[in-house]
Amino acid sequence: MGPETEKSASTTPSPPGDWSVERSIEHYRIGEWGRGYFTVNQQGHMGVLPDRDSPRPADLYEIVEGLRERG
Repeated sequence: MGPETEKSASTTPSPPGDWSVERSIEHYRIGEWGRGYFTVNQQGHMGVLPDRDSPRPADLYEIVEGLRERG
């Protein structure tokens, strides 16, 4: 590990122990993204609604992992 890597690794703050999905949504202002088409689920994954009337958002993490598995 070079000096730059060591420096960046030692200065990376760890998240507070009481962090939650709700705090992430508030902190990153998810409600203001894409006019209500984006959300965060209870696993902390980003979700997207194909339209705002969709009953369940598509989990972007699961989509990416599925694509990665397929190659």
